[in-house]
Amino acid sequence: MNRQSRRKVDANALWFRPASLADLETIVRFRLALLKEHGRHPIYGRVRDDVEARVRRSTPLHLASGREITYLAVEGRTPVAMLRCMEARGSALLHPARYAYIASTFVSRTHRRRGILKKLVEAAVTWARARGLGELRLHSTPENAPANIAWDKLGFTAVELLRRREISRAPGA
Repeated sequence: MNRQSRRKVDANALWFRPASLADLETIVRFRLALLKEHGRHPIYGRVRDDVEARVRRSTPLHLASGREITYLAVEGRTPVAMLRCMEARGSALLHPARYAYIASTFVSRTHRRRGILKKLVEAAVTWARARGLGELRLHSTPENAPANIAWDKLGFTAVELLRRREISRAPGA
């Protein structure tokens, strides 16, 4: 399928719903695929050997927490994208005290550039507003230009830069 034919599919032909425990396999698959896409990233590329088991253990806890939601975009009966959003606490010194944080998003390669991410973000905004949250935040990697363009188009602005420095362990530690 070429790019032009992909764009002809209307995001409204898809449906969007909150994920449930019955979607565990889909969420695990999407989260692992997201990590794989960032395999060369200096942070996200350092996955643990037991990453799949960890995702399987943590996902039911996320779904049951009451402080976050995972949305799925579904075409027919096939999930094609996800967005995980949670309520986060801000710094005790700054406003806002709470905000919504998009922890992860994944859109299948064959379904990108169709407006699916926009619809998922709209669902997250609705969820956040219902919780009295007035701000939405996320992290994105600087080398992922297409994602950063998408986030810009969705109204997100870059406000912080994360820096990292490796240090060796102290002798004898």
